[in-house]
Amino acid sequence: IQVDADVMLIDEVLAVGDADFSAKCQERLSEYREQKKTILLVSHTLASIEKLCNRAAWLSKGELQVVGETQEVIDTYLNFVREKRGAKTGRDRARGKETAAAGRTPSPARSLMAEVTIEKVSLRNAAGAEEAVFVSGDELRVRLAYSSTAHFNPTKLVFEVAFYSSDATLIAIEHGAVAGEDSRSGTIEFRLDRNPFTRGIYRISVGVRGENPDSYHDYHDRQYKLKITDPANKDKGGAVNLDGSWIRSSVEPRVLEIEGSETT
Repeated sequence: IQVDADVMLIDEVLAVGDADFSAKCQERLSEYREQKKTILLVSHTLASIEKLCNRAAWLSKGELQVVGETQEVIDTYLNFVREKRGAKTGRDRARGKETAAAGRTPSPARSLMAEVTIEKVSLRNAAGAEEAVFVSGDELRVRLAYSSTAHFNPTKLVFEVAFYSSDATLIAIEHGAVAGEDSRSGTIEFRLDRNPFTRGIYRISVGVRGENPDSYHDYHDRQYKLKITDPANKDKGGAVNLDGSWIRSSVEPRVLEIEGSETT
């Protein structure tokens, strides 16, 4: 993007080209934002809209559905998609079919055993205090408080935490288990010493099941919002910052003997 205009209309430019091209476009558009220029971005990529736009409008079949703050519009759209998918799943189940969309993570239409209930989910910082906004690289804790019905005596409970991008793409999924009498009720936390997420809004799903991976007691599908800021401007593109390093190693020349001759 080389033009210098006060108002820019961009149609899906971030969806073409390779990763390097996309990253350069993101950087250039971020510069335009800092210069207080107007950008009208037309895109199906929710992550780009979320990062670049202060306000958004959702169009469906040429008709305006909703306009407002970016995250509110994205949430409305994703709720619509989830409800539509849930309705389809319900119809498929009535015909005795399991849809591929359900996978091993239950959709809102999937029946639950409900002998264990997730009572509360909270996001907490390194000090254990509840937070709504986290800085990329800081500690992040997802705390689940749960309880069981009086007659239920589980031998083992498996808890699940899944992280999704704003366009509902699964980024990562983790499991933790508790066993014995202590598993009937309590709290359990999933901790990231250094959260790797780049700037943006993410969704978190949580669930609890027994040892059978297909039978959940309770599941909250992408109901919790995680907002990540990046004041140090470490965002290189993508959903996560990998905490890696580059190491260059030199290869010593070797002398090879081939049929009595020497070569390097």
